[in-house]
Amino acid sequence: MNNRRHFQYALLNLALLSVIGFILRYKIVFSLPWIDQKHLLHAHSHFAFSGWIAQAVMVMIIHVSCIGSSGVKSKIVRLLLNTNLFAAYGMLISFSIQGYGTISTTFSTLSILVLAAFGYIYFKDSHQTFRRSHIGELISSGVIYGLLSSVGAFALGMLMMTKTADEKLYLFALYFFLHFQYNGFFILTCIGLFLFILEKTEITLPRIKMLSRLMILSVIPSYFLSVLWAPLPMILYLTVVAAALVQALVIGYIIFTVYRQRKFIAQRFSPFNKTVILLATAAFIIKLILQLGSTIPALSTWAYGYRPIVIGYLHLVLLGVITLFLLAIAIHWQWIRIHVITKTGMIVFISGLILNELGLLIQGLSAIALFDASYAGYLLLFAAFLMMIGLITLWVGNRNETSVVHSTIK
Repeated sequence: MNNRRHFQYALLNLALLSVIGFILRYKIVFSLPWIDQKHLLHAHSHFAFSGWIAQAVMVMIIHVSCIGSSGVKSKIVRLLLNTNLFAAYGMLISFSIQGYGTISTTFSTLSILVLAAFGYIYFKDSHQTFRRSHIGELISSGVIYGLLSSVGAFALGMLMMTKTADEKLYLFALYFFLHFQYNGFFILTCIGLFLFILEKTEITLPRIKMLSRLMILSVIPSYFLSVLWAPLPMILYLTVVAAALVQALVIGYIIFTVYRQRKFIAQRFSPFNKTVILLATAAFIIKLILQLGSTIPALSTWAYGYRPIVIGYLHLVLLGVITLFLLAIAIHWQWIRIHVITKTGMIVFISGLILNELGLLIQGLSAIALFDASYAGYLLLFAAFLMMIGLITLWVGNRNETSVVHSTIK
């Protein structure tokens, strides 16, 4: 199976997401009365999770675990990936038209069933030795947490369709879905994939199996970081703080250990890809600092009381951490070929990403400090434009590569 080609579909979806993101930002600044902002926003978020990240992550898991390598199994895996694309585009269209409704919820359910089927094939077909490794444990846990997040998705669908969405219940379900997608399925898998690359390049991390298990276990209590606005028993609050500290210490240890081997790493990663990885790592560090900061009650009130701050945090994780890590992995495996066009696309996209975070930060601070930041909307529109142009350029430049070879693990 040509994994690079299947990743190319996910990359196309990322470019399409940037177009939708630009339209959403344009509608905030200017008038587009024929577009329902809320419906398109739901379509954007569902397509981001299913069409871009889940699709890319599944292809990468197939790559490292070598599932679906035989004839019949390969056809089944391809069918699952194509079905996921079908469900993603179904959600994009149906959510844009009707928001939460029968058709959109059906497509959303289909994407969950695809992940469940993928999980079944992964646990059945991947080698036991791989699953028992620290890399396999991270990826396996990521898949399980991805399935667990569907509880929140089903609850959200029911609340929206029956129009019985109590605000607190809605937020509990929403953050449950987001947390186990972001911090479970996506981030654990990204860590596992990155450690796989390090291992293949003969970079060893002492005590990594124990630390990986701590990271896996910390995901469940850290859910309550998302709902600190609700009254929590002291013992649960202390558990949440401990989980945030564990995650910060584990990632800090990995970063420090990798940094100590930087000269060795410099020989195995291209200079441009090292920059992408450094930016993703910087975003991850900021995420962990914000996560620790949110355990302080006064800061927690600010974090959850102002929408630009929440949106900025979600974009930081989705684009700054997860997307950049996935792109860096794809570059290392040469699924993205770096030349003048693709490099330009990446630079423009990253510039837009940084500008986007800056604009959201200004909006959040203006709401807190009560100063005028009406220009921030235009700044965010320009940031969305840069990200759109950058990602379209990246996809076109990568698509136009004439020498397409079957992917090989490096």
